[in-house]
Amino acid sequence: MHRSVESRGGFRQGKRSKMKSPAEILTAEPHEFQSEPQRELLNRCAMGKRKCLPPRRLRMRRSARLQSAKHWLGTYKGKCIILGYSNWCGVDYICSIKELQSLGTKLDQRRIEQLKASLTNRTRQRERRKAEQENRELQYRDSDENFSYIAGYTPAGFPYGLTWKESDPTGHLP
Repeated sequence: MHRSVESRGGFRQGKRSKMKSPAEILTAEPHEFQSEPQRELLNRCAMGKRKCLPPRRLRMRRSARLQSAKHWLGTYKGKCIILGYSNWCGVDYICSIKELQSLGTKLDQRRIEQLKASLTNRTRQRERRKAEQENRELQYRDSDENFSYIAGYTPAGFPYGLTWKESDPTGHLP
């Protein structure tokens, strides 16, 4: 009788429970599959009917990211560790700062303040652009390519009002 051994991840390792790669499973005989749903899932993924998942590091939760970050910190060669970590794990700057600090990494306080200021400036700019867009939409709400101001519509549905030539060059009403 074959004895299987538990590994770190909780998966059983041994001769009988050896996991096969997707290519091996697809090329294997149908009776070698463990279940019909597994075969169906692999066929759909292989035929392009199902999207592939993003890398595992982008799907991790905080506890798993912290475990993998210990190894990543030793291999990182960039200049700004906060930006590198946020790009690698797919998290925002604030989250990367918290996680790196919880791992005991020394971070430059000036750089942290710069990143926080840039985030607040970015949100202010986004709000300002949104307000400007709304103002533009309100300004030209009653206009089209022929009329700067549409006063109304005829019974046949044609607009009438002040044309762009009749108004001043900026488009404001006289």
